[in-house]
Amino acid sequence: MANALAKDLEIMFENFVEGFDANCVISMEAETSYPDAKSMQRAGDTFYKKQNYQADIVTGLDISASSDTDVIERLVPTVYRTPDNVRYQLDAKEMRDPQHMAKMGEAAAQRLAAEVDKNLYTAVANNASIIVKKVDAQTRAKTAINELLRD
Repeated sequence: MANALAKDLEIMFENFVEGFDANCVISMEAETSYPDAKSMQRAGDTFYKKQNYQADIVTGLDISASSDTDVIERLVPTVYRTPDNVRYQLDAKEMRDPQHMAKMGEAAAQRLAAEVDKNLYTAVANNASIIVKKVDAQTRAKTAINELLRD
């Protein structure tokens, strides 16, 4: 009987992993890296990943007055994050109903997938989309006048 339970849990785990992958909408688009464990241990669980080069565009026929694009090699630090877990318990009576096990496993997989996507979205929002718009008093006055003239 104990072996049957282990087989059931293994099959359920594989089904949950498939559902987990399907629920990871944002994170499936992210690039993944797998550094070796020895270098991660020696570097304090931080590794540096090369960033793609950035190029500037110059418009026009005569570009002699424009400046050259600097070639800069940038490395982005990547830090290992502690894993997220879902812990739940089913007693012997609840385990008689396979639907309890399946539904709780699906709920755990969905919640973990949502957490992975949320963490990635937050990291991108905090680090990759920093936009600073400078608006001075003169620009605000022009905008207000244009709005009044439209009315």
